Amino acid sequence: MLKDNLLHICNSYQTNKMYQLFFDEIAKLGNKQIVIAPGFYKSGIEEFYGVKVFYYKRAKSLLQRILFQRKRKCIFTYINNALNLSTVRLVHAHTLFSDGAVAYDLYKEYSIPYVVAVRNTDVEMFFKKMFWLRSIGYDVLRNASKIYFISKSNLNSFLKAFPRKIIQQIENKIEVFPNGINKMWLENKFIREEPCLSSTINIIYCGDIVSNKNILNVARAIKTLNRKGYSINYHVIGLKENQNSPYIKKIKEFQRQNPFISMYPRSEITSLIKYFRESDMFVMPSFEETFGLVYIEALSQGLPIIYTKGQGIDGTFPEGTVGYHVNPSCVNSIVEGIEKVIKNYSSIHSRIKTLDIHQYDWVKIALRYNHDYQMI
Repeated sequence: MLKDNLLHICNSYQTNKMYQLFFDEIAKLGNKQIVIAPGFYKSGIEEFYGVKVFYYKRAKSLLQRILFQRKRKCIFTYINNALNLSTVRLVHAHTLFSDGAVAYDLYKEYSIPYVVAVRNTDVEMFFKKMFWLRSIGYDVLRNASKIYFISKSNLNSFLKAFPRKIIQQIENKIEVFPNGINKMWLENKFIREEPCLSSTINIIYCGDIVSNKNILNVARAIKTLNRKGYSINYHVIGLKENQNSPYIKKIKEFQRQNPFISMYPRSEITSLIKYFRESDMFVMPSFEETFGLVYIEALSQGLPIIYTKGQGIDGTFPEGTVGYHVNPSCVNSIVEGIEKVIKNYSSIHSRIKTLDIHQYDWVKIALRYNHDYQMI
């Protein structure tokens, strides 16, 4: 039987719509794809535009993370039972540990080559904190045909954390490919004709309202700036229906004393574009970030950005070109970053205007991946 299927192992598929955008473009290039999507929410099989998705519903338990080898074995067994692996020519594992370990098992059992992505969680949580799993990560990296990083900062964190001996064994297989953004952002690129700040500045955040995104420290920084004489409003978009976590309660408590904060529910892209165009700056100094597509979405609407030093898109653009990196744990650092954007707003805007946002088009990114797929 002809081996013509590309198999994706993707533990984040059930919660991140980005992957379907990627798989759709890969399908348009003539690839037959199967997706194994372990997660907590769905089971069964669906097909989208010719991409067959197998949902493996995992037990929602802390033990699943602690007992990593058990999770790994369960996913491997599910794949063995669900698929005819003789038809699979290549596996794309979308994380080093949760997906890559299973891809490595398939490689050992069936000699199916694989490529693997290394994400922020792989380095910051699995490698640094779950040290007993490091040897697994080394095996996955050494046997992969290609190793992908989403950003330069992601790669730099990896290079600092992993032993030089391992890096020397794999460095010729490393590529940095960014994620792409929805085509609606590209088709509706927007730049203000007159980039002048009004007397009241509108700062926006859009995404999950969780502690990692550091919304409270941004609010504290804005409070400091308002005390210094600025007039800044902070618009936070991303509330889910009936979401009332302890972190959100803290934000709402802060909001009661500081009415410059406004909170809005999650919105579709058309509404988000409107919110972005009514804003002056995007600020998201996450504590940990693999890439952060929302930074690119903000840039597509002409907004300067504040991002985290050593995380996400830091290093993608020369410092000061589109905004500034800050220390997420230091409110004063966030204050200084926002002030620098305000003082250099016109020059930053002029540079954003010339950016090639279309390098984040999934069509172009899929072509790069497809070239690698064909060479393996």
